[in-house]
Amino acid sequence: MDSSTNADKDYLVSLDILRGKLDDIQSEVADCERKYPAYASEEGWLEAEYKFNSCLEFLGSKNLKILQLNSEAGMLAMINDLRATGADAALINFATEYWENFDSVMDLVTQVKDKYNFQVLNKLLLMFNNQMLCPTKTNMPLTVEYCNQVMQTMTTIDRLYSRLRTLCQSYRTKVDKDLFEKLSQETLLIVRLPRDIVVKLKILISLSNDLLNRETKFVTAMTAALLECRRVKLEHEKRLAEKRDEQLDKINSVYLATLLLDKNKEQVQQLDRELDELQAHLSNKENALHSTKVEMQRDQNAIEFLNHTISQTKRNQRLMAKRQHLLKTQQSLEKKLEQISGELKTVNEVLQQKTLEKDEMNVTLKQNTLSYTTVTEDLNAFSDTLDEIEKETKWAHTHLIDIEIIHCIKTSPENIEEIRDRPQSVKIARSLRDKITRKRLKNP
Repeated sequence: MDSSTNADKDYLVSLDILRGKLDDIQSEVADCERKYPAYASEEGWLEAEYKFNSCLEFLGSKNLKILQLNSEAGMLAMINDLRATGADAALINFATEYWENFDSVMDLVTQVKDKYNFQVLNKLLLMFNNQMLCPTKTNMPLTVEYCNQVMQTMTTIDRLYSRLRTLCQSYRTKVDKDLFEKLSQETLLIVRLPRDIVVKLKILISLSNDLLNRETKFVTAMTAALLECRRVKLEHEKRLAEKRDEQLDKINSVYLATLLLDKNKEQVQQLDRELDELQAHLSNKENALHSTKVEMQRDQNAIEFLNHTISQTKRNQRLMAKRQHLLKTQQSLEKKLEQISGELKTVNEVLQQKTLEKDEMNVTLKQNTLSYTTVTEDLNAFSDTLDEIEKETKWAHTHLIDIEIIHCIKTSPENIEEIRDRPQSVKIARSLRDKITRKRLKNP
């Protein structure tokens, strides 16, 4: 069984213990209403109010100034005035008996008030007046809404209990009409006091029970949210790990595409350099071919001139020797021309081949560039998606931590012991308690 489940059960048991204390206090309030109906119960007090109004009306008929019954002195003055003016014995006896039991009633409701303070209110303050236990600034809508409601209720309880405490402390001197919940008239404040205290206690008990019920629902919802957040966090982490592996594959694809694209660019550049060299070589060969042709044409013109000259004159050995030399030169130039033409043809063939290779390589380069652009854009889009997944994972982690912190503090053994009101003398540190447990396990 999950340890958090055990902690939840212990905490909910503590809330039930507090409910039991509230039930005891509620029973004491009900007992007070039954024991002193004229002071505490609504029906009994209405009858008492009627009799006190009769007392005040009698004094008014005697032209006595009607005092406000807002203190012990005012009550005693009214009783003395009733006796001095010869009021009906039943009225005097009622007022006297009412006042004689008043202190007992006030002692009883004060005890109930103190019991509520020590056994319930202090625990509620411990549970809810703690920013770590009930933070109002968090990224959890569930916690924010709940804690705002709790803070409003605790403010109401604190204000109501402060009014109650003031009334219990000041009734012997003077009670303040502004501290009462409801007033039908202001002349019977001291008479109305016990009933008002009972009303306040009932409201406090109702608000406290409401807080405990909300806390039970909140802890149950928080436990469910905790399990859900853990599940979501694991799913996000698994998804993030898978996406990161997929990202590595895409990065590798971009890397390979980059290498291939760079290689293609280098090949195209190399072909450009070879084509430039071939073009220069071709130009040189074409220039050499042109020069040879010019030289051959010049020699041919010279040979034709010599042939004509020799045919027109007597045989001249020197001219004939020169013509013979020109003929040999002509033959040599023809061979050179043939060689240059062959070389030029070869260069042209190589140039055409390299040009074809460059065209093919440009097609490949275009395809690889498109492929590189595609995988790069895919990687960028995937990286954006991965960033969103990382944000979601981080949010789930932060959300889980927020819930775990509140859950851990609320359901901690120390907090549960405080709520259960165990004696301070028997409380020990958790580390020491764990050490004792280990020793017991070793020495059964």
